[in-house]
Amino acid sequence: MEQDWRRIDVDAYDPDQQYQPDPIDVPVYTLQALEPKLQQIRGLLSRGSALDSLRLAIDSPPYADEPSVKKQYLLGVLEVLNNIKQTEINGVIKQLTLDEIDVLIKFVYSLMALKEGQKSGGVLLGWFDKTIEAVGEGPVVRYLSDPLKL
Repeated sequence: MEQDWRRIDVDAYDPDQQYQPDPIDVPVYTLQALEPKLQQIRGLLSRGSALDSLRLAIDSPPYADEPSVKKQYLLGVLEVLNNIKQTEINGVIKQLTLDEIDVLIKFVYSLMALKEGQKSGGVLLGWFDKTIEAVGEGPVVRYLSDPLKL
């Protein structure tokens, strides 16, 4: 029996159409491995060192982990962002490097997608607004074009 030539998917044989994503080499964390870091973030926050706790939180975030691990980490970052006063945000942003600001924008976008983040939407929008006001729209463009999402 002959094969119907009209039903052949010719795009499957086109080498330009066969997309293979690049392997992303990021560390994989478990909740047990991240718990000491979350405790250290909370400890710095309770001692009043908000900038240090934010820097620690945005240093090596869990990119390629299971959703429950990411959610717990995001909730820890949300706690940090909620504890920094709105009047202090500009000073904190000015002390961050551009790479740290890019990761901060990733966190803000990811937190906006969570139910807990939506409850703190005013705080997150405040962070977003002050960040864009301080450094421009570059972090948003880099977030949208970056394959690593939180």
